[in-house]
Amino acid sequence: MSNIYNMKAIFIRHGQTYENTVGISMGQTIDSNLNDVGIKQAINIANVLKNQKIDYLYSSDMKRCLETAQEVIKNHSKLKIIPCPELKERNHGIHGGILRKDREALEKSSGEIFGTQRFPEGESYLDLQKRIYNFYLSLIGKHKNNQILIVSHVGAIAMLILKILNLPITKDNYKKYKLKNGAIAIIENTDKNKHKLIQFN
Repeated sequence: MSNIYNMKAIFIRHGQTYENTVGISMGQTIDSNLNDVGIKQAINIANVLKNQKIDYLYSSDMKRCLETAQEVIKNHSKLKIIPCPELKERNHGIHGGILRKDREALEKSSGEIFGTQRFPEGESYLDLQKRIYNFYLSLIGKHKNNQILIVSHVGAIAMLILKILNLPITKDNYKKYKLKNGAIAIIENTDKNKHKLIQFN
């Protein structure tokens, strides 16, 4: 039985921030709080999960994720938030914090394939995918037969989903698997390398 993996992971994208509303590409550069809508979204998802069994809670160590996680633990008094830098959003390097449309234009003008574009001092989506997937595999090894909650970011969660579905990192695939603010995705594992997306958005 020691080789059986039945971990279920509930992923939450953090609640809305001001930057989300105006199209700023936050990445790891801007560490802002939730706005009023984001707080309501966090409370809502906390209520949705109120009666769920949650054994462990991992969160990106950025404020928008930690604040979302803090709402969840109000209904789960025995849970502690485990902050993890591995769950951070993509690092956009020197272009972190600019408008998303401007960042995307810079990426397009680079001539590189989507997913491999990397700004100086930053990460590509492929880099992000490797980071989040390796961390996720480490959780599967630790939490056989547990149900865990993971609070992270849109890009990080999307890259993990593409990896477990064995889909290429393309712009269309990325858009298809972008979680909304305060929404969830659920992944079940029947084996360390066998994953199933059972709920999305």
